[in-house]
Amino acid sequence: MKTNIIVFLITFCLSLVVVQEDKGTGLLQITDEKKEALLRSQLEYIGAGSEIYESTFQPLGNAQAKRFDLRDVNGVTPAKNQGTCGTCWAFSVISAIESSHLIINNATNDLSEQQLVDCARLDPPYQEYGNNCKGSHPYLVLDWMTKNDIELNTENQQPYVGPRQNCLTQNGNNIRVSNWGELRNPSIQEIKNAIVKHGALTSGVYADKRWQNYKSGQILNRYTTKKPNHAISVVGWDDTKQAWLIKNSWGTSWGDMGFGWVGYGKEAMKDFNWLDVARLDSDSDEPEINDKDLITINLTHVLGSIEDHQELIVTINGSVTKRFGMNKKNTKYNNKIYLPKGKHSLNIITKSIVSKKGKKSMLFGKGDFQIDATENQSYKLVYTKRIKDPNIFEIVLRPDDIKLNKNKN
Repeated sequence: MKTNIIVFLITFCLSLVVVQEDKGTGLLQITDEKKEALLRSQLEYIGAGSEIYESTFQPLGNAQAKRFDLRDVNGVTPAKNQGTCGTCWAFSVISAIESSHLIINNATNDLSEQQLVDCARLDPPYQEYGNNCKGSHPYLVLDWMTKNDIELNTENQQPYVGPRQNCLTQNGNNIRVSNWGELRNPSIQEIKNAIVKHGALTSGVYADKRWQNYKSGQILNRYTTKKPNHAISVVGWDDTKQAWLIKNSWGTSWGDMGFGWVGYGKEAMKDFNWLDVARLDSDSDEPEINDKDLITINLTHVLGSIEDHQELIVTINGSVTKRFGMNKKNTKYNNKIYLPKGKHSLNIITKSIVSKKGKKSMLFGKGDFQIDATENQSYKLVYTKRIKDPNIFEIVLRPDDIKLNKNKN
């Protein structure tokens, strides 16, 4: 009798282990035609501004380094656990969003994967992607998020349960994807460049039972012709290992607290995507500076009728760069820089998300200015002539005469 009880307990415990190790995957394949349509849509979104857009980023590290780890520069959040539900695509996208939010806004937020599962409403025949643990693909979700200006809820606001629940309203956190793109058949160096510029990348791998038994320090290094079935995020590299550092969504007991290594070109890794979030309001991030030897230059702006967001990047004398985010309508933003008395050069770039006739796109402004800082000045940013079709404009500085309509909500 005692022997039978012992055998039963051992069998029961082993069954628990098997269940615990049965991890969800959930990366579905999309056709080349659908992928091309999504990428065309993304290129239309950014228009002629790709070069300007890329120029506004400051690398997190040296893309030529032999080793790089986003954990070393506070550029990635801890690993999470999707359980047995096929929601890896949501965890991969949220991982990249949280990484970008850390980098761009210097803020840590535990964001809601469940919101993507519950709320993503995709075009036919992909409308069921993400429903009831059946899987999806980051391309589809990123396209949906940017087109619909989706703001992310936090994990506390919309906790993860797995299968689709009722979609909750957005809670106004202003955390949203401002732009995304694919790395088309990238070289190893191109992937490294994207990581140090944008943070964690989404990607896909073929994850089989070997993945479930993965231990810290190992390198998943098998070449396979199988198609990717699991979405992860790529957060670093090590040339000594000839491997990418990845963040998985199978809990912290997997690998090194949820992180592991995949060999370059192995495990069917493909479909690399980068993304960037919108910069949060920075109107009052820095305290007023009262220094008689410094001149205040105030660059004012109110979001226009079609603007949903604007980021202002000001480079002073070719070296110091200040960045400001603007997200609220009917708000006068006072973006202040402080200069020693004398002459200074300012290079100004604006990146805006605009909505027109039900379509979203980016609009860019640029201008070079010489400022004689003799007294405090306030200027408004004005878009003038088009520099390059369809969406790059010259901006000028004019005396600030902006007045808000106080009767407008």
